[in-house]
Amino acid sequence: MQHIVKNNQWLGDVILQCSGSISMLFDLAKLNNKSITDDLIVGGFLNTDINKVEKHIKKHYEIKDIVPATAISKIIENECIGGIGCMQIEVDFIVSGEPTQGIGDMNIEETLEIY
Repeated sequence: MQHIVKNNQWLGDVILQCSGSISMLFDLAKLNNKSITDDLIVGGFLNTDINKVEKHIKKHYEIKDIVPATAISKIIENECIGGIGCMQIEVDFIVSGEPTQGIGDMNIEETLEIY
């Protein structure tokens, strides 16, 4: 039997969908000449002729139309989608003017007056 790889699927997702058990993961990898960590090509075919099948779990996946797709997408290094983690002093905001007195520079009486 063959399985068409869906977006964000890894071999663990495929074996769960096709056999209902993760226990045959290494057999699936060997059958397809893959490492369990290989990125799969969306739309590619995998041979899923596996002997051990957890029928009740596989049937549940089929009835509920569950298609596991839990692979971690690659994140482009140094790509920032926003937020304070992406901000840089003198690039995103400019520090200017005279320094003001910080709480650490105040004596205890001045600090208590603020609160």
